[in-house]
Amino acid sequence: MVSYGQPPQLNESEIIHYCSIKEGSSGSPILLINNQKLIGIHYGSSKQFEYNKGTLIIYSIIELEKIKNNLLLINKEGKYINNNEKEINNYIMAEFDINEDNKEIRIINSFEQLYNERPWGEYKKEFENEKEIKENCEIRINDEIIPFSYYYKFNKKGKYNIKYIFKKNIRNLNYIFYDCLFLTNLNLSNFNTNNVTNMKSMFSNCLSLTNLNLSNFNTNNVTNMACMFFDCSSLTNLNLSNFNTNNVTNMDHMFSQCSSLTNLNLSNFNTNNVTNMYCMFSDCSSLTNLNLSNFNTNNITNMDSMFSGCKKLTYNNIISNDKKIKAIK
Repeated sequence: MVSYGQPPQLNESEIIHYCSIKEGSSGSPILLINNQKLIGIHYGSSKQFEYNKGTLIIYSIIELEKIKNNLLLINKEGKYINNNEKEINNYIMAEFDINEDNKEIRIINSFEQLYNERPWGEYKKEFENEKEIKENCEIRINDEIIPFSYYYKFNKKGKYNIKYIFKKNIRNLNYIFYDCLFLTNLNLSNFNTNNVTNMKSMFSNCLSLTNLNLSNFNTNNVTNMACMFFDCSSLTNLNLSNFNTNNVTNMDHMFSQCSSLTNLNLSNFNTNNVTNMYCMFSDCSSLTNLNLSNFNTNNITNMDSMFSGCKKLTYNNIISNDKKIKAIK
């Protein structure tokens, strides 16, 4: 029903109107007669003064913004969706291509998990990150929340979307996708890396990954990039255009065995604080051009085998102003 009344009056955040109402009318829209514009929402009446009250629509919107993160939403399957703003804004999207039915594969990793599988002794304290990842990461496979696990059994072969939602910004990403052999695509555009200090072996052994765009990564606080792309043997495109390496000290094996990469632009890299470049480009067998013109190796203590196995990389194809790099090649 539509109820008409005299032009409304404004009283701070309230609308005073004189439309006749029935019990249960709270929440009804209040419109202007001349242009039908929504100006507020009816919420009560004053019998003493014989007028009705509404809230200006702008105040209703403000209140909705305040509570929207606490709403319980239900998807089309009838399952609750946690609509937390922090989770929406801090996540990684991944695609896995499973090649057979009933296959159990690794979908995420941590140093402790690897340590349990293959003890690495003296390195444990330096790289521990299991608690940080397990307590702050929610995993959804095709929009269904699953209990946190490093492995998951896929009943049918095919492509699956996995969403990793982080409840807060974490510091240690080392080994997080290590040995995720069936990972084919990663979308990291909504992932916050502002607080990350360790990216060691972050994508190591992602054998099926062909493209990786890290242009949005904030690496201002990262000190360790060792083995970051180690053995990403199918990787043909790697965008590191916005990488800030000012604080990085370790780059050993960083691109080692990226055997499908033909070009690598590192002209923005600052290596002033790097001490270790051991095997940094070893076995990049398809690499034909390399721009290291901004590399500063004054603090390097280990450059052994830096270009070992780079079969197509010749002296003339390395752009460098650094005597040490020229001497090595």
